[in-house]
Amino acid sequence: MQQKSKVTKMVLLALLGVISFLIENISFPIPTLPLFLKVDFSELPALVGAILFGPLAGIVIEFIKNAFHLMFTGGEIIGVTANFLAGSIFVSIISVIYRTFQGWKGFVYGFIAATLMMTLFMAIANFFVFLPLYAAITDPTAKTTFILNIITPFNIIKGILVSIVFVPFYLKIVPYLRSRSSIL
Repeated sequence: MQQKSKVTKMVLLALLGVISFLIENISFPIPTLPLFLKVDFSELPALVGAILFGPLAGIVIEFIKNAFHLMFTGGEIIGVTANFLAGSIFVSIISVIYRTFQGWKGFVYGFIAATLMMTLFMAIANFFVFLPLYAAITDPTAKTTFILNIITPFNIIKGILVSIVFVPFYLKIVPYLRSRSSIL
């Protein structure tokens, strides 16, 4: 019986990863920000997995999503890596805080902390890694300006939007999954 639960969990994580990849293809830009920064809700399935099975499950789902993105769309490695890191930070922090506080308080604290930590981490990662590699921006003032005016607002907006959309998504999907599976 234990083996069946492990297989069911692996299948569910893989399925959530594929769903996440499909959702990622439905995206939209934020007015006034560069077109390459698009909001999508592909973190929703990863959040479900992270809430149900823990932060590592959310990271696995993020990995599957981004691996599929690389394989099927030919996306460039820097953007895919940035997406993986941002999504992994976001879903794992929400999962850890939700598991600590439980209920709506855990979600609210998790959404706030995850949005802030994702924004902070991505600002640092963009300053030291992604911008120098992606755009060859080496001037510290130009990098700081770009991060403060473009990257930071984008991550805050995305974190807020994903958090808002997750609540009704969670209320619909998690009870359904729990009613259909013995491993939850």
